[in-house]
Amino acid sequence: MKATKSLLALIAIALLGGNACADPIQEPIRDYLSLQVPERSEFIGTLEFIQRVKVDVDGDGIDEIFIGTWYRHSGSNQAYYWSAYKEVKGGYQRVTPPNQDIHIVSFENVYIGLIQEISKQGIVAAQDVETDTPENAEVIKVGELHFYYVDEGGLVDKKYGSLDLSNAEQKKTYDRYFGMSTKTRKPTSIETFTSQQLKQMGYTIPNWEPPAP
Repeated sequence: MKATKSLLALIAIALLGGNACADPIQEPIRDYLSLQVPERSEFIGTLEFIQRVKVDVDGDGIDEIFIGTWYRHSGSNQAYYWSAYKEVKGGYQRVTPPNQDIHIVSFENVYIGLIQEISKQGIVAAQDVETDTPENAEVIKVGELHFYYVDEGGLVDKKYGSLDLSNAEQKKTYDRYFGMSTKTRKPTSIETFTSQQLKQMGYTIPNWEPPAP
């Protein structure tokens, strides 16, 4: 177990590009806009807006900050991808890789709290959800259940697997996190800033259009 945790720590530091040892980030939005993420050129192009979500992922009473936007050229209206930041002494530490955003469809439809399967505080998100009919919208399948949690200086995305709610045990897992009686923490705030607003706030808007052929 100790060897595994040490390996996770090395992987986290490598993914973060040594960010854990760097000077704290002062402005998560400015950092997000400066990152060179290849998929942004492919799927965003001209930036129309960003969202800033403040949410206590690890249950320590201090919000993590997620900055992200819609990958509008992906062909899906659920393609929201994010960089995440944790407050540290003197500023923030990025807990996601500098060259890759993470996929969380919506912070309004997730569970935030203790994840029983891994005994950690974090976020549970159901992706590729299938319902019986558009009118009834009763969930019958989940394509992929994701557990997001902070560990060893990085945000871990652990794929739990698919759920078929016709199976009693799998439905029990779904209801644990998304049932009517489930208690969950809520995001402190979800804010949207257009590119024009960002310019007025003093930020430089990046050019994520793909290079000319």
